[in-house]
Amino acid sequence: MKSSSRSSRRPPASGDDLWIPRSIRSSLERSLRVRTDLRDRLAEDARDLRRGSQNAMREMHRGGDGKMLLQRLTPQARRVIPYAASREAGVVDDALQEWTEAHLLSAFLRGESPPAPGDLGVPAETYLAGVGDLVGEVRRLVLGDLTRGDLARATERFGAMEGLFHFLLGFESPRSILALKPKQDSARSLVERTRSELALARILSRAAPPGAGAPAPEMTSEAPGEVP
Repeated sequence: MKSSSRSSRRPPASGDDLWIPRSIRSSLERSLRVRTDLRDRLAEDARDLRRGSQNAMREMHRGGDGKMLLQRLTPQARRVIPYAASREAGVVDDALQEWTEAHLLSAFLRGESPPAPGDLGVPAETYLAGVGDLVGEVRRLVLGDLTRGDLARATERFGAMEGLFHFLLGFESPRSILALKPKQDSARSLVERTRSELALARILSRAAPPGAGAPAPEMTSEAPGEVP
């Protein structure tokens, strides 16, 4: 019985006579090289953007003007922003969140209106993540005010902190787009802790002798470490 000619045709597994032509292999290698080079460049820009944004926020907390530092990061931001909604988003997400958070903090400290997502060129999910992280930065400001005995300013900033938290609660998002629930839970925890510390500061203020100033309650700040 004659065997089927179709069953006898088997693609070679190795050697020069490859079933998949070398031209396809070369094309695949070029495509992978291009994407690898792109990811390497994006990773470098994203690293600079993240560190620079963190340094700018640290400068703001010291009373300096971090806006100039942020302006110097504009070239890196412009190079990574186009990839925020692409398959390379994982490389640039954290950096753009830090960039957004730093710009929001700068506007908050200057008493300016917050920049919109379109002003920064970032997608909605990046902007909301930045708002979530801003809650922690405002907490640091409140703790600084309490340490200096400025209860009135601490109370005012705590009101803003609560406002940011309630703003976040107004949104829902599938986890595949943005893990918003952990941001909301973290913000809730920070708000409640700060509320307790503010209440303790008020009690200590009333108990202090006239003219002595309000002793600061014992608190722990979530200040990030130095970024080289």
